Amino acid sequence: MTEYDDRLQEVERYKVKFKKNKQLVNDARKTSKALADAIRLKDENFESLKRRNGENVRLKKQLKATKEQLETTILEVSKVKGSWIVHWLRFLG
Repeated sequence: MTEYDDRLQEVERYKVKFKKNKQLVNDARKTSKALADAIRLKDENFESLKRRNGENVRLKKQLKATKEQLETTILEVSKVKGSWIVHWLRFLG
């Protein structure tokens, strides 16, 4: 009977080991899926940041061009205004 009991205990130990291994495999699968999801999310965020950076660069160039146009317009207006004042002063003088 002891041989039978010994084998029964051995079977029970293997069952426990099998259950633990099965749980480890399931945990590894969950971890692998979570890691794949994290990598996918990182890639999506990186692409979004690249698009936003490109948009920011484009807006910065546009702002610079607008600033230059504004400076040119201000200079032209000040020239016209200055000559207008000179003409007015001559007319009044």
